[in-house]
Amino acid sequence: KVVFAFSEASDGNLLLGLRARGERTVLPLDNCGLLPPAAVGIVPKVRELARTFGLRAWSGKGRSGASGNGCLRFLVVRIPEYKLRGRAQILVECITGPTRSDFGRSKEQADAVRRLGAELMARLPLTGFVHSVRADSAAIAQGEHVEAVLGDAVLRERYGGLVLHFPHNIFMQTNTGVAE
Repeated sequence: KVVFAFSEASDGNLLLGLRARGERTVLPLDNCGLLPPAAVGIVPKVRELARTFGLRAWSGKGRSGASGNGCLRFLVVRIPEYKLRGRAQILVECITGPTRSDFGRSKEQADAVRRLGAELMARLPLTGFVHSVRADSAAIAQGEHVEAVLGDAVLRERYGGLVLHFPHNIFMQTNTGVAE
């Protein structure tokens, strides 16, 4: 699993990348060496589509008085080692935050995130896309509830002779050699 963060540059341009250690500053990038080749292209495509659909980064103000009208917080890419019918499992989760609209997502933003997911599913070899929402202001990349699922949100991993099925938001030991 690799977690990317959304932010906005001083000129208002949407940023998507990794956070600097111990900071909220986002270092924009197009790829991460931790991701396998099958995942190359996800980050720039998400950034492009988010801009196309007018999505902005969440302001970080939390439940009480969000000052901005952006919603994008985190992008989580999960790729278990186990291949499903010979194909890599690639699940992307877009975690959004609350907006001014009743401390939840506005319908337009939720629809735009769903369109972003549908476009990703059509253009990239994803097996699933999840839109989840985190209203709590803590900078933790875990949604509090699921807004939408496209494709398959269940991942599979092989441990010895067992193939385990687990939901998109659960921690699963990624070092299968140690787990076995």
